[in-house]
Amino acid sequence: MTEKKRRRQESLVLAVRKEPFLTDEALARRLSVSVQTVRLDRTELGIPELRARVRTLAENAREKVRAIPMRRWSAICCPSSWVCAVRRR
Repeated sequence: MTEKKRRRQESLVLAVRKEPFLTDEALARRLSVSVQTVRLDRTELGIPELRARVRTLAENAREKVRAIPMRRWSAICCPSSWVCAVRRR
């Protein structure tokens, strides 16, 4: 592997880690190479395409989301006591 290719691939990895929503076209402009070169480098490095990266990020974010307990939700959404009293009936 040439030094130029190694540096380009390092830059590609860093760019995708920093901004996982970058398209191949944006990466190509950023690295001053063709879209096909970006796709080949991604394949060599095992970096998934944009759609797969977004799906992975969404799945990971979904696992971290937790429900707000009802008592806390009521305090946030129903600051006036009369509204909460109506809901208790």
